[in-house]
Amino acid sequence: MVMIMRTCRPARVCWHNYRPILQIGQGDEAEWFDREGNRIDRDELYCYGQPMFHEGIELGFVPDMDEGLALLQVRYSAAGYDTIYLASNEWGNQVMQRIAEEHFRDNPDCEFVEVYEHAGWHLGFRRDGSIWCTANDAARLERPWPQPTGLDGKHIRREPQ
Repeated sequence: MVMIMRTCRPARVCWHNYRPILQIGQGDEAEWFDREGNRIDRDELYCYGQPMFHEGIELGFVPDMDEGLALLQVRYSAAGYDTIYLASNEWGNQVMQRIAEEHFRDNPDCEFVEVYEHAGWHLGFRRDGSIWCTANDAARLERPWPQPTGLDGKHIRREPQ
């Protein structure tokens, strides 16, 4: 009986120019790829020996780039998020959820929205109604994946009624 061993290397998501990239391996052995699987040159990511990207979280061990990209796609949606800033007379998680639902109804292509109260409290909603982020650092979210890749650029500021 012949056993074939697959060598696995650690993979993690990093952020370069506000977009997720995949890093496979560590140190000088590391390789980086964009979402489409194109290799990113080390010279593009480092300047004078300093990384020009932000480290993200570990994705686990993967045998190759394809499996790493599959993990990246599951955890980080290709979609970004919109932001809504409530009026000074609006607050509370029920109001935030209602505003998010209205936004999803009016914007069928939007998958994620982050709703802010005037004091800085925020909740990030997915189209299915689940929460992907919160200002509460101690919160434990049941379904933290997928995450958006970043802002889509749509900002809405509500005025008091």
